[in-house]
This record gives sequence, structure tokens and C-alpha cells, in this order.
Amino acid sequence: MLLLLATALADSLGAPTIICPRGAELHQSHVHEYCEPSRCGEHCHGDCEPLGLCVEQQEKACSDWDPKDEIEADCTKKVMVVLGECESDSDCSAGRCMVEDRCVPQSSIPKPACGCSTGFGPSGLGLLLLLLAGRREESAD
Repeated sequence: MLLLLATALADSLGAPTIICPRGAELHQSHVHEYCEPSRCGEHCHGDCEPLGLCVEQQEKACSDWDPKDEIEADCTKKVMVVLGECESDSDCSAGRCMVEDRCVPQSSIPKPACGCSTGFGPSGLGLLLLLLAGRREESAD
């Protein structure tokens, strides 16, 4: 059991060092970390909306483990890497702007700017309990 735990901990990835823009997904492995454009489809757990992303085709090592991996030492793959958000090519310092329907997870959909909540969270529950306690005291008098 201890050996399994040590193996699992040794194989874990660290915290991401980059933050992907809306419409992009993090690809993280032991060798590389980059953002790739998200796609709409059956695996999209959010909304699809047209978003512009600066993208550039780059070559990455095939192996997601050790770059010195002898099995795939000379293997590279071409991937589309997201460099930022855009509306046109002039917004991109590198790559080109591609506006397409992108999957935007619910967690990255902007929240109201007022700092208010649209849900009934713990603070609302506390307020309700205080109001009920106050009413109970009034009816006891």
C-alpha cells in the first residue's frame, strides 16, 4: 500500500505555471505545459461561443515523460498552441488570430462585477437564521 502511495506521489504533476485564456485548455505533462484551443462538441462541459485566440503551430516532443526517453527520442508532434486572446491578426504579436466556436467551461464564465451573488450561499443562510431567531424572540414576548 505504501509503495502505491509513493508511486502516485512521485508521478504527480506540479501546479500549472501558466493560465490559459478563455476558450483554451491546459495541456500539462512531465515534459511540457501549454494552452491549446478548446473545441465544442460532446466533451464540452460548458457553453460554446465564438472567441478569437492567437494560435501558433509548434513542435513538441511526443513523449509526455522524460525528454531523453529512448523509445521516442526523435519523435515530435505538431500542436496548436494558444498565445493569447484576439479579435484580429493585428492583436497577435506571434501566430495568427483564429475566431471559432470555443468551449467555455461554466467556471470561467464571468461573474457579476458588483461583487454580489446570484445564488443562495452560506452568508444568505446565516442571515435567514438570524431573521428567524429574531422572529422567535418577538413571538415569545
